[in-house]
Order: sequence, then C-alpha cells, then structure tokens
Amino acid sequence: MPTDLTPPGGANPLPPLPCVEPLAIPLPGQEAFAEVYESHVRLMRLIAVRDFRVPFADAEAIVHDIFMHYFSNPGVVRGELKPYFRGAVRNECLEYWRKRQREQTVFCDVDVESESAADETLLSDTIAIRLAVAETLARLRPRCRKALRSFHYEGKSMRDVAAELDVAPLYVRQLLHHCRKAARTIFESITRVPS
Repeated sequence: MPTDLTPPGGANPLPPLPCVEPLAIPLPGQEAFAEVYESHVRLMRLIAVRDFRVPFADAEAIVHDIFMHYFSNPGVVRGELKPYFRGAVRNECLEYWRKRQREQTVFCDVDVESESAADETLLSDTIAIRLAVAETLARLRPRCRKALRSFHYEGKSMRDVAAELDVAPLYVRQLLHHCRKAARTIFESITRVPS
C-alpha cells in the first residue's frame, strides 16, 4: 500500500527528513539589534544601579523594556542613540521609584502594632487618610478603579493596562489623567473640613 513517503513506481520509501538546524546566518536587523544592544546595555544598567540605586534585577527589566520599545519603533529616535538611552533610563528609573512610593503610601495596610508606639493622633490621621483613599476608590467608575489599580499599585505598563481594558495605549494615558483628576476631586470632597 503506497504511503505519502512512497515514491511513484512503488520503490523504497524516502528517508525521513533530517532535523532542521537553526540558521547560522543572522536575519536582517539582528546584527544591528545586537550591535546597538551590546554597545549600550552596560551603560544603561550602570546608570540605573549606580545613579538611581535600582536593584539589579529591576534594572535589567527597565533596560529590557527600553530596548523593546526602541526596537518596536526605531523611528522614535531622531538623533544619536546614547543620549536617547540615557534619558530613557533616567525617566524609567524615576518612574520606578515614584511607583514604589505610591504603593507604600496609598495601598499598603496599616500595621497597628508597629504604630502603637506612635502618637495616637498620628495613627488616627493615618487611618483616616487611608479610609478616605479607600472610599475614593470605591466611588470611582469601575474602569477608572481598574486602570488606577493596575498602573499604580500593580506597576503594569500603559500597554499592559491597555490590553486589559481592550483599548489603545494612547487612550490609557488620557484615561489615567481623567481618573486621577476625578479621584482628586472625590478625595478633596471627602476630606474637606466644613467651615
């Protein structure tokens, strides 16, 4: 009975195909990518770790994200690459520390035992502020609440938030701006002291 591997005329079946080896020749663009990466990655990591005191693992992630952004859209750079990468690392490191600070101040739980030695007035103020923040988040539209929590608390990028909400990344920037503004208005209305 002839099979797919039997040549016409009923001769012996053809030998199986050899395993396909990966190409030793780089594809177009890979050499350029490797060259740009190798010539800038060490400096970028050094800036993140030494100048901004970002932990090494997080610095690696920051540098990786910058390169992925650049290689997905190389037209974003109109001048030399070195100043672009230095500025990008600086901006991403500053954003990294802003996110960490926001996480610690807004979304962390109150540790009553560690605060017990503190002044009772300070503790009650801290709890009142955190309750006001929780009430503010509860009053926001669900889409705003989800966007703010994903971006500020979970540390997701605007692209990740856009994918979660099924919207364009540029829309996320505008959405976050309006949601922060709405949250600020709600928070001020909750915490306003009547005169």
